[in-house]
Amino acid sequence: MDVCVPLNPENKKFLRLIYLICQSGDDADDDKNWFDNGRFEAPENESNTIESGCQRISLAAMMVQYFYWKTTGKTFRLEFDQQERKEENRRPIVYRFLIKDHDHHKLWQMNQKELWRLIANQLMNSTLATNDCKYLAFCSFSRFASKSNEPIWLPSKQVDGYVSLGGDGLALLSTHCLYCWPETIDEINERFEDQRPVNVNRFMNDSNNRNTRSGCLATTFGAVVHELGHVFGLAHRSTGIMSDEFNFIDEFFRKNNHHSNVCRRWWTEEDLTILNLNPWFDPCLSADDNENVFNITTDDDNNRRILHSKYDIRLLEYRHIHTNLVKKSKIFNKSSIKSIQINWIDKQSKLYILDCNGNSKTFYL
Repeated sequence: MDVCVPLNPENKKFLRLIYLICQSGDDADDDKNWFDNGRFEAPENESNTIESGCQRISLAAMMVQYFYWKTTGKTFRLEFDQQERKEENRRPIVYRFLIKDHDHHKLWQMNQKELWRLIANQLMNSTLATNDCKYLAFCSFSRFASKSNEPIWLPSKQVDGYVSLGGDGLALLSTHCLYCWPETIDEINERFEDQRPVNVNRFMNDSNNRNTRSGCLATTFGAVVHELGHVFGLAHRSTGIMSDEFNFIDEFFRKNNHHSNVCRRWWTEEDLTILNLNPWFDPCLSADDNENVFNITTDDDNNRRILHSKYDIRLLEYRHIHTNLVKKSKIFNKSSIKSIQINWIDKQSKLYILDCNGNSKTFYL
């Protein structure tokens, strides 16, 4: 499969790739004393060096970029290594980032949200920070640690340092199945067909009950596409990539290689509306940088709440506060509507609004 197309889009906004390294608890004051030398978890017959991890991540990012382009018609920009003269050999840059003040023991004690906040804060206060960048980061320190008193099928319970969380400007994921991912383009087909069983005594079986390395690849790679969807403004749905159907992303790659007749609908109309009006997908959008594009007023006489927009409204969604699942949505196709009454109020919902210029905002009602 040629995942080198499309050509990297012309856009000042881009996705930055990060390989996260932490200090070892043995001597956390030594910046060179990295936990497991920065290696990710893998069987003996798989390379798990920092270099191998970065190669797998850079190729996966190209595959994600390709998937978005083929399924939506648009995609995001990656940072490619311009030092490589041969265009066919160019790969996206993966930055190695050392987490400050936290060794692997401290990180293993954190839950997903705590890890996300820590990494987001450190990245945004680093030299890698820019307003035109969103991040896709991977934790090299995640490790399978079987716990018999916890559900064996939940990586959040069986993997120390586990995280699979995306939102705002960061998608953060573990590397507990990175060894199942291809390192070169030539390996893509082979890896998606890899029926070797997972050694469940040593590694997390994160395969959606398929119990194979190819299943682990499909589930964990699909999670990257899903979590990046959140970064680009999407919520949970009952179907498609933004549901648990991300587990079956291998069907897309097998279909393009004539191995499958499955034709799955990966995005809803609402998903496509949001992505098409995202500045990371369309550089021609003139989104404002201020917070005054949307506001809500209350009509005291009639006790009505009115949403006002500076520009034409394109989409309105009610999303569950905790699960981020869409409960109700409406697309306004090419209509000139700048204000609308909020009729459906639910204390467990938040309101997401998107205008024709790509401005968006979430209100907690």
